[in-house]
Amino acid sequence: MGRHSNGKNNYAVSTNVIIAIVVILALIAGLVWWFWVRDAAEPGQTQAEGECIEGELILPVAASSPTVAEDLMADWSGTDPVVRDHCVTPQLVDDPAEAAVYVAADSPATTAVLEEAGRTAASSEHPVVAEGTVGVAGRGQAPTIEDIDAAEVAYPVADQTGAAVTASAALAGADAAPELVARDRELSVGQAVGDEAPLIAVTENTVPEGYEFTALPDARILYSAIPLNPAGEVSEEQSRAGAEFARHAEENSGVSAEDPAGEQPDLSAVWAAAAGEQTPGTESETTTEAAPEETQPPAEDPAPAPVPATDTLLLLDTSRNMSAPFGGGSLYSTAADVLSAVALDLGGQGHGVALWNYSSPINPGVTDGWRRNVNFSGGQAAADAIQRFGTGGVPQTRSAVVAAVANASDRSNEIGAPVRVLLVTSATAQDMDDPTFRDALQRSRHGNVILDVVHVGTEGIDPLLAELADSHTRANTPEELTALVRGTVGL
Repeated sequence: MGRHSNGKNNYAVSTNVIIAIVVILALIAGLVWWFWVRDAAEPGQTQAEGECIEGELILPVAASSPTVAEDLMADWSGTDPVVRDHCVTPQLVDDPAEAAVYVAADSPATTAVLEEAGRTAASSEHPVVAEGTVGVAGRGQAPTIEDIDAAEVAYPVADQTGAAVTASAALAGADAAPELVARDRELSVGQAVGDEAPLIAVTENTVPEGYEFTALPDARILYSAIPLNPAGEVSEEQSRAGAEFARHAEENSGVSAEDPAGEQPDLSAVWAAAAGEQTPGTESETTTEAAPEETQPPAEDPAPAPVPATDTLLLLDTSRNMSAPFGGGSLYSTAADVLSAVALDLGGQGHGVALWNYSSPINPGVTDGWRRNVNFSGGQAAADAIQRFGTGGVPQTRSAVVAAVANASDRSNEIGAPVRVLLVTSATAQDMDDPTFRDALQRSRHGNVILDVVHVGTEGIDPLLAELADSHTRANTPEELTALVRGTVGL
């Protein structure tokens, strides 16, 4: 029989198969598009997942001006930095000895700080990353530049060296500035505030409470980010991250190292005077000031006059600052020896002695930085306990002082007599702003409490604490610490 044609191709693909293929291709295209859009929308997430194969890395950053460093750190953190396959998180530390990068003015004072910390810069080039405005703070009101007498300004060389050098040169000229800086070489902002200095040379972001700021024309501090070589617990990876931090900060600073006022005078003599070195034209003044320093305490607040001994709460800073060398031991070991003897002597006279130490919360679940070690008792328990502390954390001084004063107030009301809080501190890692601290301390002082502060170490003094304390002194040697502590408690 013959075959009959129906007009259709016998080899044609069925319609259902074609539809299935089209649907599959559409699904594949949709999935590709979805993954592409997700990756474009979440670059940080995919970068972190793909590049942070070495995990997290903390970059310890130290700074002469924490405010400046915090701004730089926040800017860099916003880029989700990854260095050598590490996700890097910058963290502010107090001690340059523990840092991988140091943010400070590129000056002789900074060189001295790094030498004292046993650290070296990783490069001779220190990029400029920020600037700070220098001026004069007036007590109660902002001064008028035309009315400022350079000789009447307090230059706090001890903790505002850059501002002191810059302001003195701007106000008095480079030739006269060394004499003013040498005069105030041991002066701190806290002491100047405590002395009610009418005018203080500071940067715009370090104006003490109760003062108003006036900027000096073309007076500024240029801050550099100085990467440091590995040392101690600072690793190679952290040093590399420090260099990357400095590079980013320089590229995004927008600060020119060129002075807007043109070529500036040589300030080397002013810096030398700040360091206590004799310079041409200032030799006689510097020699006159320097000679007594071998036998006399520096120009800090004078030790308080002897006062009657009373029940005393010993409040000791045990932050990592206290591990710094001091005499033949550390700040902590020296202070512990002095306070141990004081506890025994006070107890021997029939006075109660309590002991607290503080730094910052270290263990999980702990929220307070202070520890109540020994309640008011005969002195032996405090003398023994004070020798057994370790050091660590940062000095959250303000919250510890508020709590200790409240406890001493309760004791005062209980015995109907004054109670002293004797604080030995290295610094303040601010955990309360100024208005909060002032108000909290006033409310906690509901009894007859004497607050005496002895500052040790090279860190800056807390100006508000110095203002609110009944006495505030600074000990630069173990011998000074012994004399100041014993004199303060009436021994």
